[in-house]
Amino acid sequence: MKLFLTGIMGLLLLVALLLISLVFLLDRTLVNRDFAIAELERSDAVGMAKEMVLKHLPENARPYAPAVTSSMEELRPWFLQQSRGAINAGYDFLLGKTERFELTIQTEPLRRSLVTHLTQSVHDNLPPEYGNLSPADQARALADIDREIKAQLRINPVYHIGIDSLPADARVALVRARKAVGYLRVTYNIAIAVAIALALGMVLLRRSFLGVGIVLLLVGAVDFGLWSFARSIPLSIPTDPSVPAEIRAYLPQLVGRLMEPLQQFGICAGAAGLLLVLLAITVYIIRKPDAVQLAA
Repeated sequence: MKLFLTGIMGLLLLVALLLISLVFLLDRTLVNRDFAIAELERSDAVGMAKEMVLKHLPENARPYAPAVTSSMEELRPWFLQQSRGAINAGYDFLLGKTERFELTIQTEPLRRSLVTHLTQSVHDNLPPEYGNLSPADQARALADIDREIKAQLRINPVYHIGIDSLPADARVALVRARKAVGYLRVTYNIAIAVAIALALGMVLLRRSFLGVGIVLLLVGAVDFGLWSFARSIPLSIPTDPSVPAEIRAYLPQLVGRLMEPLQQFGICAGAAGLLLVLLAITVYIIRKPDAVQLAA
């Protein structure tokens, strides 16, 4: 009867620990703002955006491509600053630190940079007929062009984005994600309490750490196996020419970093399990010297 109960408790402990390891993975990656900001800085999001903009630029706008790329490169710190602000605002809402999602974007640096680079690009790519104009007429024509560019790029200096201004689908998804994060935290705490109770029950029932150690070894093996499998997935994805090269190179690295907490949990669980198994064997040898001598 004790062996049967120990087996049931061991199975439940295995499930609880695997659940804890998965929640630990999410807590250290997707539900962690520091991870999101670090990935933003590693990913060269500005470079990816620049490649995608150039790829979809209309044919009649191709002469101004250098102006667009120069502006985006100049605004790299601005893009990163605004992206960090968006990440912090999103995680504040998801983690329950604020009751409403609110984001403010300062767009004046973007407008100034675009005006400067587009104006210079237009000046450098004037039609041949402008060369026949007198200096005064050229100056007036360029001034008209500059005013037209500024008029076309007239945007609000500050944009306020709140949850009410988002599309209905986005609002629903954001609220559901907030609830899911709350459930995740509750599940994590409950699973830890259940795992501790099951581990203590197994030790008290069998008066040995062997069962708990074996379960921990199994958890370590499963987590390490999942980590190895997940790392191999990007290598099997066929090359898609529609996906920018930077993204194709970045995805395998992202998957590896996403799965690192699972690897860490698996190593710790495996090491703890091995230690408990060795401790149980040592205790058994000390308590049963006669059995050891008989086996010898």
